[in-house]
Amino acid sequence: MSGAGCDQPDQSRGRPKRRAPETLERIDLPQLTTGHPEAAFHLARYRFAAHLAAGRRTLDAACGVGYGTALLRAAGAPFCVGVDIAESAIRTAREHYASEGVQFVVDDVCRNRREGPFDLIVSFETIEHLVDPERALSSFARLLSPSGLFIVSTPGDEAAAWALGIRDNPYHRHAWYPDEFERLVARHFKVVSKYGQAWRPSCLRPRIRRAISRAWVLLWRGSAGYRDLVGPGPTTSASSPPGWLPHYTILVCEPLP
Repeated sequence: MSGAGCDQPDQSRGRPKRRAPETLERIDLPQLTTGHPEAAFHLARYRFAAHLAAGRRTLDAACGVGYGTALLRAAGAPFCVGVDIAESAIRTAREHYASEGVQFVVDDVCRNRREGPFDLIVSFETIEHLVDPERALSSFARLLSPSGLFIVSTPGDEAAAWALGIRDNPYHRHAWYPDEFERLVARHFKVVSKYGQAWRPSCLRPRIRRAISRAWVLLWRGSAGYRDLVGPGPTTSASSPPGWLPHYTILVCEPLP
């Protein structure tokens, strides 16, 4: 996630003066090459989307420095457009990830002046930054082809912290519990599958650098349990304690009928 948009004014207004590190908001090239923990989460989401990218014209909304856009293209998307409101991020993307079939554009995700339709639209860690999330979702729905897929993610456990008055990230304007986020998205799309993302227990063991490269995407089944979806080895079942919230919520959607 990088710049978002929706004609946003100062994002820190009305929030605590303590500022979050900017690495929370954009994964840059150094984080990708040095095993930054959040980079593992971001890469896992893009690798999950890459399984669905082959043959699909793809829009990567709030693409940041473009590594995910390039990954989707390499997975078989015939054409990828990466959009970000941050000119510096797009300059980096063009310098490092421009190639045939990949285009990087400075634009506001709420306006999306691209010509659709797109068969796959991904927007990871964007929606919580926007002044008007509904406007962005309406824009994505307009650009999605009748048989297309929309994949969107947001922090899944931040709303619980907000309920306690803890707002550590001044860049975030909204926080939703997973069911709240689903209801928001369902006003514009048909939600066909729900996922959560969290660390595997192995990520707590000593060889942390190896572990963080395996930020797993887990199928969300409410608070009752999760099962592994992306990662080495067969799909297996795993339980989670009641009330457990995924670190990130991921929804896969289709156009409304």
